[in-house]
Amino acid sequence: MPGEIIGEGLGLVLKLLWRIAVEVILELLIIGAGRLVIRLVRPHSEPSELSCVVVGLVFWASIGLALYGLAQATAA
Repeated sequence: MPGEIIGEGLGLVLKLLWRIAVEVILELLIIGAGRLVIRLVRPHSEPSELSCVVVGLVFWASIGLALYGLAQATAA
């Protein structure tokens, strides 16, 4: 009985931490970067959340590819 209570409590804490991590990653890193890029390109537009997600993912993918290319160029 006490083990079940501790297990359920731990499960709730882990779910909460997971939710916070997903919110931070999605909201700040992906949507925030997408919104920033769109606002730099089109200053007077109000981008939708979907367009922010797409542009944010493309932005981070291009950063990743650039870092990979840089690592390959400096390793050779």
